[in-house]
Amino acid sequence: MLRLPTAIIATILLTSTVGLAPQVLAAPEKVAIFGLFGDKKKEGPADVLVTQVEIAEEDIVGTIYYTLKGKVLNRSEDLVLYPLVHYEIYAPGTERIVKAGVVKAAPERLPSGQNATFEQELSTSGQVKITTVRWQTEDKALKSHAQMERFP
Repeated sequence: MLRLPTAIIATILLTSTVGLAPQVLAAPEKVAIFGLFGDKKKEGPADVLVTQVEIAEEDIVGTIYYTLKGKVLNRSEDLVLYPLVHYEIYAPGTERIVKAGVVKAAPERLPSGQNATFEQELSTSGQVKITTVRWQTEDKALKSHAQMERFP
């Protein structure tokens, strides 16, 4: 088995996932892979989370159209910018993912205690799993919450 030094692995990860040039890593031993995108683990309830999700069906002249709809709540005391919701759609009664994606919530500036909504057209129905909610703070820090919750 080939074993690569940590500095090489960090360079490969940064170059392939973030697009940073290898010369950015002047001191790779000081680069923490965990938290690379500003995500920080914290105890307690999530600052931002999806509170409601549904897949609405609409029959237009015999053709069924599906729309993923939901709400995002800002429970933090700070302004949340550009909330994004990552989701997976599972085939009914199975563990087979039939669709996965990301949808923007509106408004893009979400004050404390307020809700944002999101909508995404789908080609299928199924059970929704919200995997992650990501957002930006006013000081440009990127944050996320791994919600990993299924909605009926």
